[in-house]
Amino acid sequence: YCFGYLKEIFGLNKSKAERIMLEVFSVFYLRRLSKAFSQGELERATSKGTFLRSELHFDPFHSSEDSS
Repeated sequence: YCFGYLKEIFGLNKSKAERIMLEVFSVFYLRRLSKAFSQGELERATSKGTFLRSELHFDPFHSSEDSS
């Protein structure tokens, strides 16, 4: 899994590796949502939450975390 590679390569602790992964995922999700919005995919989706879970495999646990 990615955490193991980050920890080994950069000597990161688990907490720091998790924050980095959350930041990377956040950027990816925002870009994908922007594309989905501009192409009308979100408009056609049953709900934005359903879109996130099914299309992006978004973990609802992370949606409530503060990435700052």
